[in-house]
Amino acid sequence: VFFKSSLYERISKAKRIWREQRFNIFLPASEFTRDARKAELLKDETIAVQGVIDIFFEDADGKIVLCDYKTDTLTKSQLSSPELAAKKLSEAHSEQLSYYAKAIEEMLEKAPDDVLIYSLPLGDDVEIDISRK
Repeated sequence: VFFKSSLYERISKAKRIWREQRFNIFLPASEFTRDARKAELLKDETIAVQGVIDIFFEDADGKIVLCDYKTDTLTKSQLSSPELAAKKLSEAHSEQLSYYAKAIEEMLEKAPDDVLIYSLPLGDDVEIDISRK
């Protein structure tokens, strides 16, 4: 299914591809709490964040695309509704992908234009909104 997907087609036409990209970044500690009092106490602190980004690429149009592969179990209703699948995947993974996007921005001095999850059970990609992170 993946090799017939629009995502695979986009990757196959990419100008540049980064796979399994390791990163280490420092983020403001205040970003890790929703408690305003704690955020104020942590305002001068940073936290090291490290990880491995599955794939990001510069597509044929010059857009930077971040994609993470996920195997989350989806219900029958989520499998039949991309909107429901996107909601579940976004709720579960948008915070992680926001860190990945910040890492890419540090590496390339440009934020990703698109943030996607390729859901193996769904057999398709869904766009993830990380703007609230």
